[in-house]
Amino acid sequence: MSSLRPTDFVAIPVLPVCAATPGEDAEEVADLDQLKPAAIGAAPAEWCTNPASTIRLRVKGNSMSPLILDDYLIAVETSETDREKMPGQIVVAWNRVKKRLLVSRLIRFDHADALISDQRENQVVLECKWRIVGRVL
Repeated sequence: MSSLRPTDFVAIPVLPVCAATPGEDAEEVADLDQLKPAAIGAAPAEWCTNPASTIRLRVKGNSMSPLILDDYLIAVETSETDREKMPGQIVVAWNRVKKRLLVSRLIRFDHADALISDQRENQVVLECKWRIVGRVL
């Protein structure tokens, strides 16, 4: 059995904001690029194809359960923002009007994109006022 080495891990900044699940509300976030990390966490290098573009956020809410629960830390690959490549993926999106982050599943219905929770009793969010921040790893 091989032992773990420091090169097996990468440092990922933990930002001091939450991404809400559908049905929850999080604090306003004007610009993620301007936030200073609250902490630095380690992640296995094999999980992160682009560590320089990966951030961690705390989750608020349980509507993405059982995969993602309230207060979980998620890793988000921010260099991947092309909606065409993400249907079915869990993403973090930023609302241009409310300036809030949402963690949700991106689903395509014909030519319209929607953000939905894994708990179907929550309202579907049409994606028109949202910018994709990245894909949840």
